Amino acid sequence: MALPDSEHHFLLDPHWAAWFFDTRRSRPERPAHGPGNPRLRVIADAIGVNGCERDLGVRRQGAGSVGPMALFALGRLAAVPASTRTDLLAPPTRAALEAADLLDAVGVVEIDPAVSDTATTQSVFGLSMDTLANCVVVGGKREGIERIAACVVLATGRADVNNVVKRSLDVRKASFLPQERAVELSGMEYGGITPVGLPENWPILVDRQVAETEVVVIGSGVRRSKILLPGRVLSRLAGAQIIDGLSI
Repeated sequence: MALPDSEHHFLLDPHWAAWFFDTRRSRPERPAHGPGNPRLRVIADAIGVNGCERDLGVRRQGAGSVGPMALFALGRLAAVPASTRTDLLAPPTRAALEAADLLDAVGVVEIDPAVSDTATTQSVFGLSMDTLANCVVVGGKREGIERIAACVVLATGRADVNNVVKRSLDVRKASFLPQERAVELSGMEYGGITPVGLPENWPILVDRQVAETEVVVIGSGVRRSKILLPGRVLSRLAGAQIIDGLSI
C-alpha cells in the first residue's frame, strides 16, 4: 500500500492503537516523539486514545474504506497488522510472532521482491536510512564448537563483527555465514532474513539504536514483504540482547 506524500507517519486503527499507546506503568516508556519531530510525525485525533496525550492519537478510517487500516506507515510504505496477512510471513517468522503474541503488534506490507534490498527499498519508498535495519548472520568457533548469532543494526552502519560481535560470541574469530548456510539454517530467503523466527539457540544482538527507533523496517523472512514495528518490540524476542556500540 503506497502513500502519496513522503512524510513519515503513524496510521493506527483504534483497535491496534490501544496496544501501542498503552500508558500503564507496566509498559516500557515510549521515547518522547511529537508532531514537531522532523523524522517522524504522529497524526493526531481529537479524542486521544486510552487517555494518552492528544498528539499521540489515531487517524480514523474514513467511511466506505475497504480492508484493514494501516498499523504503521513510513515514507510510502503502509503496513497492516501482521495477523491480517500471515501469508506474507516466512513460516518461522509467523510461528515466532504467534508464540510471542506479537502478530497484532507488528505490521507487514507486500512489496516487489525485486526492490527488497535495503538501498532499493530506501529509494523506492522514500525512507530515511535510519528507519531501516539489516539483519546479518555471523558465526565463529570456540574449542571446535560453532557459535552463531544474528546482528541487527540500522542501515546507517554495519555490525562490528571483528570486535563487539566476536566478544559477544566469545570466539577467536567471527565472520559472516555464507549465503547458502544462512538460508539453510534460518529457513528464510536470502535478502529477507529477519531476527524474528531464527533458531532459538542463536543470540539476537540488537544495536541499541535499533531498539530506540520509533518504527523500524526489517525483513519478514521472505523477499516479497517487509515488517514494520516499534524498535523496542525486538527486545521481546527470545534470545534478544540489546548491545551498545554494535554498529560502526
